[in-house]
Amino acid sequence: MEIGARDNQPGYLALTIDGKTYALPRAFKVDDPIIQTAFQAANGAGSVDSLYAGNGLPNVCDRFSFELPYDTDDTVPALARDIETLRSSGTAHRLAYWKQRPYTYTAAVGQEILWLPRADAFGADYPEFADPGNMAQVTVNGGDPLTVVYHDLVAEDAAPAAGEIWISKTSVPHPFNGRRMPRCKVGAAFNQGDVVVVRFFPLFLVRVTAAPTEFPGAGQEMKTLYLVEVN
Repeated sequence: MEIGARDNQPGYLALTIDGKTYALPRAFKVDDPIIQTAFQAANGAGSVDSLYAGNGLPNVCDRFSFELPYDTDDTVPALARDIETLRSSGTAHRLAYWKQRPYTYTAAVGQEILWLPRADAFGADYPEFADPGNMAQVTVNGGDPLTVVYHDLVAEDAAPAAGEIWISKTSVPHPFNGRRMPRCKVGAAFNQGDVVVVRFFPLFLVRVTAAPTEFPGAGQEMKTLYLVEVN
């Protein structure tokens, strides 16, 4: 599934699922809870901590779900069939949409490797995101952006120049959590506590969890497509 700004035109939104163009839903709801744990001590004090998922990841990890309500009355019979087909496919679909997302990292001394929490739509060569203005943006301590260079695969021993960050187009399993993510490497190691902000268009791997039907009135039918991230 792809949702994007066609030809980089603000305000023009296109929705395709598995290469097929769909009408835009009546609304587009995104839920992005942070993965965290709550702890309460014996003295009643409590805290909420982000779940540790391995080195080189953002300060917080999240998991997305999407809700797409459609009008599917008799005037658009093919749309209802397409949604039912998606529901019964049992396979994962790729989804990207027009909103760039920032992720913050707090670096350790000597650190050179970062992991994006999910694939980068520009790096994946999605047609809707092919414009160079959709490349990831990376800053350290609020300074000038690093020079972003995409490679098919960024190895641990890659050697970017100072001021560069290389981003892998290919997702590989993270050594701790096993999730498939793009590896990134900077040319100059970070200092302790450096704050790194990466902004990019995430590419989600999702499955359909439900597609319920409602009949709000005579001759009216509505289907809502529910999607959840599975990577």
